Amino acid sequence: MKIIISIVFFTITTGLIAQNDTIYSTIDLKNMNNDMVNVTMNFNLNQNNDNAKFYFPISIQGTYDYMYYSKYCMNLKAFDSHKNPLTIKENYYGETKNRDYNPPTGYKRIRKKRFNEFFIIPNQATTLNYKVSDCYDIGKLRFGNFVPEACVFEKDKVYQINWGAVIGNFISKGNNIYKIKIIKPAKFYGATTLQKHIVNDTLDYITAKNYNELVNKPLFYTIPDTTAFQIGKSTIEITVFSEDGKEYSKILSNEMRPMLEKATQTYLKGIMPDKYIFMFYFTKGVGMGALEHK
Repeated sequence: MKIIISIVFFTITTGLIAQNDTIYSTIDLKNMNNDMVNVTMNFNLNQNNDNAKFYFPISIQGTYDYMYYSKYCMNLKAFDSHKNPLTIKENYYGETKNRDYNPPTGYKRIRKKRFNEFFIIPNQATTLNYKVSDCYDIGKLRFGNFVPEACVFEKDKVYQINWGAVIGNFISKGNNIYKIKIIKPAKFYGATTLQKHIVNDTLDYITAKNYNELVNKPLFYTIPDTTAFQIGKSTIEITVFSEDGKEYSKILSNEMRPMLEKATQTYLKGIMPDKYIFMFYFTKGVGMGALEHK
């Protein structure tokens, strides 16, 4: 079987989490259907009677492509503190007219191009519920494999999370802390340089100091095929998922370690982070891609 590298994520750690207003989210990877995961966000808008603009990024760091991540958001709903449903409007940058939000669902929603879209959320909203679709099938049709900048949700196999497609942001709240509850299958390991607290075998908590840090540090859940080693003060981690079911992290570690040791002694000397993660997704397809993150 011919296996090729389909995606590589490079991620590094940065500093501690500051205390500030917090947006809480829950992502359920364990109880998903039709390649879609359920997302809940809880917050306090405090908009002084102005409605809030809620959006997903058009693009993210590390890619040259425009992703328009809002098209992966399905069935967005808003509720007040008493769980009463609220009306959501949608708009596009450059336009002034708000429309009632009533988008198509399912596969048609993903294929439909929705450029520069954002949502108008009533200021009394405290909760958003929605589903996020992956891009695995679309990627196979377009490139022969999935799109590395999007998400892959293969139930009980692998979950590749680019946060720009999963967690939206309020324009007025870009500097808020994000705390995310991850419900996951048992024995799955989550590779990320975000702050992570493991509660038990099926529950993790992820923290980002702001939205920019969140979207710049992806998350990769799978049955662990992980090898780590130390270079100076830096921990290097290699995490792999392969569609052929084989393990490759030790092989990659043996190949990459001499190169990385030499790199840290020359042009990376003195600037290596505390932790650096390589996330590899090996496919049976013919395409390949890479995405570099901080």
